[in-house]
Amino acid sequence: KSETTPHPEIKPLLTQQEVADLLQISIRHLANLSATQAFPQPIRLGRSVRYRPEDIERMIRGEWVPNNGTKF
Repeated sequence: KSETTPHPEIKPLLTQQEVADLLQISIRHLANLSATQAFPQPIRLGRSVRYRPEDIERMIRGEWVPNNGTKF
């Protein structure tokens, strides 16, 4: 049985582990980066921390500009 997404245009949020694995860094380093304005800010859902996949994709492509105006 295949799972269907109720809203296929909405991508699921990424966990800290998924982002760290994608960037090949530790979760601790990811947390340190997230504490700065030079990295996409996570969404906090209670105690859970999630990232918007489109923010991470733009950062990897070099299209994401942090709040301080410098490119990552």
